[in-house]
Amino acid sequence: MSTRTRKRLPSTEELSSVAKRVKEANQFLDEHPLPRLLDRKRWTKRDWKRHKESWAELDREIREKQRQRRRTERRWHARTKRIRHHKVLRDLRKSERQERLGQRQGRKIRKGITQTAHSELIHAALKSGATTVGQVCEKTGLETRDARRCLRSLVQNGSVEKPSSRQYQ
Repeated sequence: MSTRTRKRLPSTEELSSVAKRVKEANQFLDEHPLPRLLDRKRWTKRDWKRHKESWAELDREIREKQRQRRRTERRWHARTKRIRHHKVLRDLRKSERQERLGQRQGRKIRKGITQTAHSELIHAALKSGATTVGQVCEKTGLETRDARRCLRSLVQNGSVEKPSSRQYQ
């Protein structure tokens, strides 16, 4: 076991400069005493109570300011989150709109191609003697809905005539 040796206190000669300063400070305080507000040794219970109340009031004010700051930060974060959320939704809607537009344009192109092919088939069927929608469907192999749609557009164009309500020429 090791034994610790205590440090020896410096002698009074070494402390003389410090002791002189302490003595001077005490003399100054004797000549010029501290005001009662700064000298806590002379405070009464009422002074201590006022001191604690003022610190408590200051703490309350600080806590209230912090609470207000946190509240505004929460509102700000919620607002920015909403803005970001709406931006994402807006971008999503925009991309969906673009996709639908592309699908619609593709449908128009496909419909135009099939429309011309169907009209050629229907012209051939009408030349071979088919007069009603059912006969046109049998000869061309088209569905009734597609044949009617194509016949309607051909009648509007004037390339096919409709002498009666059910017959085409």
